[in-house]
Amino acid sequence: MDYDIIVIGAGPSGATFVSGLADAGLRIAMIDQQKRETLIDPTYDGRDIALSQRTVDILKQCGIWQQIPDTEVSPIRAARVIDGKSPYSLDFDAKAGGEHPLGRLVSNHIIRKAAMATALNIKGVDLLDGETVEDVAPGEDRSSVRLADGSVLTAPLVIAADTRFSPARRQAGISASMHDFGQVMIVARMEHSIDHDGVSWECFLYGSTLAVLPLNGSVSSIVLTLPHQEAQRWLGKSPEAYADAITRRLGGILGDMKLVSERTSYPLVGVYANRFAGDGFALIGDAAVGMHPVTAHGYNFCVAGAQALARRVDKAARAGEDIRSKTLLRAYEAEHRLRTWPLYASTQKLVQLYTSEIPPAKILRKFVLRAGNVFTPAKSVITGMLTRHAA
Repeated sequence: MDYDIIVIGAGPSGATFVSGLADAGLRIAMIDQQKRETLIDPTYDGRDIALSQRTVDILKQCGIWQQIPDTEVSPIRAARVIDGKSPYSLDFDAKAGGEHPLGRLVSNHIIRKAAMATALNIKGVDLLDGETVEDVAPGEDRSSVRLADGSVLTAPLVIAADTRFSPARRQAGISASMHDFGQVMIVARMEHSIDHDGVSWECFLYGSTLAVLPLNGSVSSIVLTLPHQEAQRWLGKSPEAYADAITRRLGGILGDMKLVSERTSYPLVGVYANRFAGDGFALIGDAAVGMHPVTAHGYNFCVAGAQALARRVDKAARAGEDIRSKTLLRAYEAEHRLRTWPLYASTQKLVQLYTSEIPPAKILRKFVLRAGNVFTPAKSVITGMLTRHAA
């Protein structure tokens, strides 16, 4: 079967890329191992995603944001970062960035549902669900994808959007640098007796990290990061014991806590592809850059990368030009690398610093927070990154 573009992975990155090509007049295949009913109506997976204003703008341009109910969007009005048990915090306020909140929280399954609905509404898009890709063969004129049932699809351009552990990336001969943090992230929604006031917290405690993401009402998404063995012990706690332990770790800032969802765990591994493109092949989403969640930029990078590539492909298709040209793919790679590499590298260093237990690191951790408050230009840049519009 012949297509103009084959997208491997029908998650939010792949669906956002396809949605950005709504008016390009291309025939596109989306391939995913999951069944159609799961892709169309995914279940809650514990993850609540922080979206920057730029990401919201891109999702609006693609028609995805309009599919998300207002009741599913929770604004972040301020952010606090603390170290250990110190009451001192590095503070970010939405007022410094203008009229918009610092960010907006939307559950991952809601984003996935909206992105898939938008992509499947585009003429010329085929969803090949329940299919496993056995091999990817980039070529000079056309690239091919072989499925487990033996069928072969061809297209000038193949896109890998199949997670940070992307088999398609490996099959295409693109290596990636990976960093296993040796930690597990436990996510759950919890009610609390004290209002969060729309404030998110990043608490770098000793032996763990605890993040509070404020949702609508007196509910927050609580993200606890621990070494693997310690995480297993916490997952084994009763709901009441878990809630009590989280209450104590937060020092009572949200009052009494109560679990209102299941706990879900995810291993933390950072991934950065050594190339984002090759002959008739490109990486987007976590297949290109898989971030540690501490800076909340992972999904924002996924959307930005999908839009950067879709924008170029759309322009080329409308002009009757080659959508797989080396110039086009190199330009995408250069833009996405420039946007992602500095923050990816600095995030690695940040996590290493704030998970270190040696005395010099603990001193440096406190210094960095105080310097962040004193050096206001840096704070303004960070706030601007979160609240600025897409071009």
